[in-house]
Amino acid sequence: MANNNPHNLWRGQQIWFVPGSRVFGAPGFATVICIGRKWATIKRDWKECRIDLTTLLEDTANKYSAGRAYLDKEAYEAKLAREDAFMDLRLQLSRQSSSPAETVTEQNIRDAAILLGIELKQRKNG
Repeated sequence: MANNNPHNLWRGQQIWFVPGSRVFGAPGFATVICIGRKWATIKRDWKECRIDLTTLLEDTANKYSAGRAYLDKEAYEAKLAREDAFMDLRLQLSRQSSSPAETVTEQNIRDAAILLGIELKQRKNG
């Protein structure tokens, strides 16, 4: 049987919740108040909502404005740092007018692409 609670949430746990829109408030701590088979109900200040136990996404009619829960604030901050670093890398690469110095090999670039989950086409010999 599949684990219905892969993040091992428990009743009374404090998690970090980021609303899908600033209209719904700033990110902050929420308390898990109930855990079902698919959803956990969380409470933040006066508002209750439910989140999917697998994705930690808020249950909402509009998936584009769904909030998301994180196990802690540090996990959310790590996600922001990762996104900022990736956007900076993209910007710097777009400004690069030539290939890197000769000390960087083709294999170095291919290894970096693998780390970033980017598939490069194979070079044709000849």
